[in-house]
Amino acid sequence: MFDELSQNPPDPLFGLNAEYAKETRPFRANLSIGVDIDRPNTAPSIFPVVKKVEKEILEEEKTKTFLPIAGMPEFIDLAGKLIFGPQVSDRIVGLQTLGGTGALSMAGEFLAGEITRSICLSSPTWANHSGIFTKTGLELEAYPYWDGQRVPFDRIVDYFRSVKPKTAILLHPCCHNPTGLDFTREEWKALSDLFLKRNLIPFFDFAYHGYGNGLNEDRLPIDLFMEAGHEMFVAYSFAKSMGIYGERAGALFVVMQNTRARERVTNHLSAIARAVYSNPPRHGSEIVARILGNAAHLKEWEEHLRRRREGLNERRRLFGERLVGEVSEKYEYVIRGRGMFSLLDLSPEQVMRLQNEFAVYIPRSSRINIAGLFPENMDHVIKAIKAVHEKK
Repeated sequence: MFDELSQNPPDPLFGLNAEYAKETRPFRANLSIGVDIDRPNTAPSIFPVVKKVEKEILEEEKTKTFLPIAGMPEFIDLAGKLIFGPQVSDRIVGLQTLGGTGALSMAGEFLAGEITRSICLSSPTWANHSGIFTKTGLELEAYPYWDGQRVPFDRIVDYFRSVKPKTAILLHPCCHNPTGLDFTREEWKALSDLFLKRNLIPFFDFAYHGYGNGLNEDRLPIDLFMEAGHEMFVAYSFAKSMGIYGERAGALFVVMQNTRARERVTNHLSAIARAVYSNPPRHGSEIVARILGNAAHLKEWEEHLRRRREGLNERRRLFGERLVGEVSEKYEYVIRGRGMFSLLDLSPEQVMRLQNEFAVYIPRSSRINIAGLFPENMDHVIKAIKAVHEKK
């Protein structure tokens, strides 16, 4: 029976990463998968505070038994305070999930089964969003997020004015993937007002907390929407902010208007989790809970994350300034961005030239991971981009 199976295409990002692993040319750069690394051609390093708490876990843990279906209570409580502030509202329900992807999938299944049939994604967005939500049965729509140099806010507002009520709108609270360009405070406030007026469902994919302008600053959109009284969803990942990519430590939070539906929402989400994986993993949530729940560990983590953010933003500035000075002035938007990503606005043919002629690997969308740029490879990357620009 398996001989009849069709072959799916390789994942566009992990497939590209596998191709790069075979690359032997001395001047090369892998700027594809969104991980924060310390040196070219290496895997992400483990944060020192993570190693510290793992030693504590090894010495102190007494069981490997199942967690509750909803996850580790301490993890959920502390993650909620990190996202929503210390005064977490009783109208918020939280569940531990298998990374941010698991949170998106769980929310998508809940939305499709109980709330709405449609979700609206930014165009462009993270490559996996469409696959996740299609699998859950949601119908996909797209709002315009990128005009080649900036976020076209007026067009976005016009689009949302035409969307059916009770449509879920996926939003990136900071470090938009793939553009790196975010809404301003005034624009977030305008969207909040519009969503309330149009009865649209805010759904935040919070994957890069702390990589924009700071832990408190990056949650600004969520604070504004909470203050306005929205019912909404927040999918959260600790993969980047704590460097625990492979531990799959994530959470889903659902914000309600009041506490009356709290038990029913928890019941529905727990039923989804039970049918898919039953209980979430312990180790990643234990790491997070020990860091967030200990003042010394928390301070060390915040300082380490600050240094990583500032280093990344400095590399972005240097890269953007060189693009503007040596390739095209249109790349000024790279400097304005935040987080790991930016778009180079290259055609698929130009992207393939980068790979074939210069061993510079980026996805066909021309998204580039700024975290993969270093003094050792930036000259080569700039030279390659300039070459494909000059010969179109």
